[in-house]
Amino acid sequence: VQVDAPCIAEVGFNRPINPMKVFFFYDSKFVPLRDYMVASMEASQPASAFQLQEDILDDLKGNNRAGGGMPTYLYKSAKICKALDEVDKDEVFLFTDVDVQYFQPIHQIVEDCMVNGTDIIFQKEFEDIGVNIGFMAMRNTSACRGFWDYVHAEISRTQALDQRVVNNSLYSGHACGEFGLRWDRWPSKIWASSMAFSGPLPEAIAVHYANF
Repeated sequence: VQVDAPCIAEVGFNRPINPMKVFFFYDSKFVPLRDYMVASMEASQPASAFQLQEDILDDLKGNNRAGGGMPTYLYKSAKICKALDEVDKDEVFLFTDVDVQYFQPIHQIVEDCMVNGTDIIFQKEFEDIGVNIGFMAMRNTSACRGFWDYVHAEISRTQALDQRVVNNSLYSGHACGEFGLRWDRWPSKIWASSMAFSGPLPEAIAVHYANF
């Protein structure tokens, strides 16, 4: 039984999204991944279609090979809040990790997913359930800002994994009930490695997020 977003948007959206801002961050150890991601982006669509908004840090002091850990969780949630401050009201933008490879143009997929006023589109963790925050599109709304302020505060308070905080809020109905957050998950053509455990590989992958 598929379990998906319990609170889906219903408001129309017609605002042009080109060029689209893409926010991401990385430390010195992940420069090669950053370069590979940007090269794949530019190879799959015009470079002028994006505005890169990147932070390079000396050392995030990640505690595992994937660069995770509490410093990363807190920086990421704070960076998302900062990104929301830096874009126009209702503007749609991408927020991604750097272990991402683009194979197809992404703009039409984003527009199709956000057309009904969705606040955030999350990466699928598995085909049937779960979100991953490694590749997201979001809209600058009060609901989106309220949600990420909560996530940052909750990570700080509990020292919990950022994705656990996000999934708990979404699937419990808290995000929808408390903030009115309208969320959904990408179609499977935006593919994460973790999805290999729960479904077949799509025929035409548009984006690969290498979360495993």
